[in-house]
Amino acid sequence: MGVYYMSDAINPAHYRQEKIQCIDAMRYIFGDISVANFCVCNAFKYLWRFEDKNGDEDIDKAKWYIAEFKRLLSENADDILADLPQNMYDVMLDAEYGIKK
Repeated sequence: MGVYYMSDAINPAHYRQEKIQCIDAMRYIFGDISVANFCVCNAFKYLWRFEDKNGDEDIDKAKWYIAEFKRLLSENADDILADLPQNMYDVMLDAEYGIKK
């Protein structure tokens, strides 16, 4: 488990008010596979709406979830990749190199 802070808009204090971050509590409760899937879905959501809602802030949020996905993947690659649809994995990797419109 680790702590990855970004700007307050991306990782606001209310996510960090306890001894562990919310995302780490989710790992304990739901498991790494579920949280990895959650990260994929949240990144997708922020990329889907970035032009119509918060622009660069939504792109930064998507990048945060992609980084969290990569952290989980580095610790549990076999289990996560077995559960994740291949096309979603490709989307997550592509997003690391820039967002294509």
